[in-house]
Amino acid sequence: MELPELDVFTQYVSYEAWENGNRISAGTVIFSYPKYFRYEDPQLTCQIDGNYITVSSPVYAKSVEILNRQEDLVLSDNYFDLNGDSRTVEILRGKPEEIRLRSVWDIR
Repeated sequence: MELPELDVFTQYVSYEAWENGNRISAGTVIFSYPKYFRYEDPQLTCQIDGNYITVSSPVYAKSVEILNRQEDLVLSDNYFDLNGDSRTVEILRGKPEEIRLRSVWDIR
């Protein structure tokens, strides 16, 4: 597919693969070097509900990471992208104490 009108510094493509009604894969692709892409502040927030953490962002967030104080959290998904939406992951090991969220925007 050609995307001749795409602004490689501000636009990206998001994809999902589904099988039998279940999402089995998802991700995003940018078309420039990451250091040149104009990421917006994702304003990441989270809610903890038992063994689940839901992370939200009003804008595109690349490679979201969830850390705790001990940096020993094991989650059902360690890195993921958000498209101005939310994602819920399960805590498999570790305690959700002093949660820190970051994405590519924080590392640039």
